Amino acid sequence: MKNKLIFVCMKSLSKVLFFSLFLVSFCFARGGSAKPYFAPELEPYPVATDTLSDEELAALPPMEFTSSDGFTIYVGRNNRQNDLLTLKTARGRDMWLHVKNIPGSHVIIVCNGQSLPDRTVTEAALLAAFYSKASGSAQVPVDFTEVRHVRKPVGAKPGRVIYDHQQTVYVTPDEKIVAKLQKTP
Repeated sequence: MKNKLIFVCMKSLSKVLFFSLFLVSFCFARGGSAKPYFAPELEPYPVATDTLSDEELAALPPMEFTSSDGFTIYVGRNNRQNDLLTLKTARGRDMWLHVKNIPGSHVIIVCNGQSLPDRTVTEAALLAAFYSKASGSAQVPVDFTEVRHVRKPVGAKPGRVIYDHQQTVYVTPDEKIVAKLQKTP
């Protein structure tokens, strides 16, 4: 009986975390209607959705920023994009960042074989903190590790990963710094 109760509690907690990640993604979606980008994530749940055209289902690119040192930084807009960005687009030696134990966007620093300056890691950590549920907090812990140390557990929901070999930096999100890093077309 005890094991069954633990299982039910863990399953419920998993759904709460999934919808928390979904809510954060929805809040930070940019431009146009966000509905087409989240409809696939809601399919398994009893939510009314309209029929979507192929054009509406086309994914937005991740948000793109440039560090003060010239490194490209990508930030995922939703759970599925986080998976694509981290598990398909990024290379093994690129740096992956995410707020510690809090729902938020995956952040990738494209390294191109170069060593990363501390300032670039700090700026990317600010982006991870800003695009998370901890955006209004001070001294937000942000874990970072090389992409090769990030894995998706079998059967995990979109956006869920596990990682090791991480280091942690503490940052306070700052909208002015985020605006400064935003790549202009």
